[in-house]
Amino acid sequence: MGLFPVISLFSQVVYEPVTNNSVYDLLDELSTLKVITINSAVKPYSRTYIAEKLAEASRALADTTDNEINKRLRDEIALYLRGYRIESQTLSYQTINYDPIGYTYRGKVFKLSLLPSVGGRFLVNENGNLFETTGGGEMFVYIGKHIGFYINVKQTWESEPLVEPEYFMMEEGKVWKELKNGSVSNTEWRGGLSVNWKWGDFGVYKDRPAWGDAQHGSNILSGRVPSFPFLQLHLKPATWFEFTYIAGLLNSVYLDSIYREGTISPDNRARKYFIGNMITVTPWKSLQFSIGNSIIYSEKTINPAFLIPFFFYKSVDQAQSNLSVDNGQNNQLFFNIYFRAFHCLSVYTSIFVDDFKKEAFLKAGQHNEISSKIGFRLADWPLKNVILEGEYTRTNPLTYQHIVTPIDYYSNGYCLGNYLRDNSEEIFFRLIFKPTARIILSGEYLFFRHGQDFQNIAALNNYTLPVLNNISSRVTTAGINLKYQLFNRFMIDGGFSFRNSGGDVKYAPLIFHGITYSVYFGFQIGL
Repeated sequence: MGLFPVISLFSQVVYEPVTNNSVYDLLDELSTLKVITINSAVKPYSRTYIAEKLAEASRALADTTDNEINKRLRDEIALYLRGYRIESQTLSYQTINYDPIGYTYRGKVFKLSLLPSVGGRFLVNENGNLFETTGGGEMFVYIGKHIGFYINVKQTWESEPLVEPEYFMMEEGKVWKELKNGSVSNTEWRGGLSVNWKWGDFGVYKDRPAWGDAQHGSNILSGRVPSFPFLQLHLKPATWFEFTYIAGLLNSVYLDSIYREGTISPDNRARKYFIGNMITVTPWKSLQFSIGNSIIYSEKTINPAFLIPFFFYKSVDQAQSNLSVDNGQNNQLFFNIYFRAFHCLSVYTSIFVDDFKKEAFLKAGQHNEISSKIGFRLADWPLKNVILEGEYTRTNPLTYQHIVTPIDYYSNGYCLGNYLRDNSEEIFFRLIFKPTARIILSGEYLFFRHGQDFQNIAALNNYTLPVLNNISSRVTTAGINLKYQLFNRFMIDGGFSFRNSGGDVKYAPLIFHGITYSVYFGFQIGL
C-alpha cells in the first residue's frame, strides 16, 4: 500500500514557474534515481503533470525497502503534494489553507485556487547594500474536464537593478521603470488559456518557456527573457513520443528599416516572431533524445508557412528567400540528450547550432556557430541525501547574433539562449545536502569568462573569428546557502558568497564590481 492512494487527475494545462521553484529540483532528483521518468528538455511543467509525477514517486518509494533514502524523499514528496490538492482532487469543497497559504474551491465543474506572493531580499558587501521587495499573487482555474487558465502577477522593486540586458546575471530578465535614487521597479503578468484532450493540448500563453537540460541556464531557451506571448501545441500520442510547438511574438529593440531613425514606438518597431518545435523520443526509460529547430523572422505580416508545426524551417526559408542571406531569416537547430546512466547518475548534453559548415567542422582554425553544454547529476551516492551537480558550457562567437540585427536571437535586449551570450565559457558545480524534507544546504562554485564582442559582423568571416581571446569579463564565485521551507511555498534563506569580477564593469551590477564578500538573507511566500 503506497504512502498516497492513486490520484485521479484531470489534465488541464496550468504552468508552474521554473525559477526559484525547488519542486523542479526534487523531480530532477527522482528522475536521476530512476523513481520516475520525465521529459526535462521542455519546461515549464503543468501543475497536473507535477502532481501526477509526485504521486507516482510516492507509490514507487512505498514499494521499496531502502528506508534510509525513502524517509527524507517521502517526507519531501508529501510536503509538495499538499500544494497540488486542487489538481489531485484531494481537497474539500472549499478551504482556506496555510500550507500553502491561500484559498481553494472545488465544485463539480469549476475549480479555483488563489495564492498570494510576497517576498524580500537583503544583501550587503564592500560596495554597499541592496534591497529587494516583491508582491503579487497567482490564480488557477479549471473548468470542466478540458479548459484551464492561470494568471500570475509579480511586482518587483530593487534599490539598484540586479539584471539588465548587458549583465551576466542568472536573474530573470526584466524591463525596468527607473525611479528616484537609482531604484527600479517592474510589474510582470504571466498567464495562459488552454484546452486539452486525451493526448494533447493547445493554448495561448504569456510566459517564459525553457528548452534544454541545464542546472545553470539552458543554451537553447533559457526561460530568462521577459515573458512573451505565444501559441503552443503539445502532443503526446504515445508514451515514447512527445512534440511541442510554439509560435511567439518577441520584443524587438530595433526600428523597421522602412522608417526614419527616431523614437521607437509600436508603429515603427520591427516585428519579430519566434517559431520553434521540439520532438522528444524515449526509446528506453533511461534515455531521451530531443531534436528541434526554430526560426526568428521579421515581417510586417505573419508568414503562414511558419505556422505549420512540423516543418524544418531552414529549408522553407531558403526557398522563400532564394538562398539570399540578406533576404532570409534566422534559423537554428538544436539537440538534447538525457541519459540516466546508473541508479544514481544522470548525464546530459544540449547543443545549439546557429550555422553549420562541414568544412569548418573538419578544418583546423575554423569553427561553427555552436553553443554546447554537458552536465551530470549524482544523487544519494556515496552519501545519502547528498547531490552533486556539474556543468560545462562553451559558446562560439556570433552564435546568437545575426548579420541582420533585427532578427538576432534576442527579445527585449536579452539573449534567448545562454545568459553569457556569444564567445563565452562556463564551469559550474553545486553540492546539495538535504538532511530533512524542509532544509536544503548547498555550496556552489562558478567560473566563467567572456571574450570580445564583435561589431560590424557583416564584414567578418564568422568561421575564423578567434574564440575567447581578448577576454572582456572573467568572474569566479563561490558560496554557501541555507534554505528552510517553513510551509509549502514559504521559504526562508540566507548565505555567504565570494565573487571576483574582472574586466569591463558594464557586465555586472554595481554591487558586484571588483572583489566582494557578500552576506544575504531573504524570504518568499508564493512564487
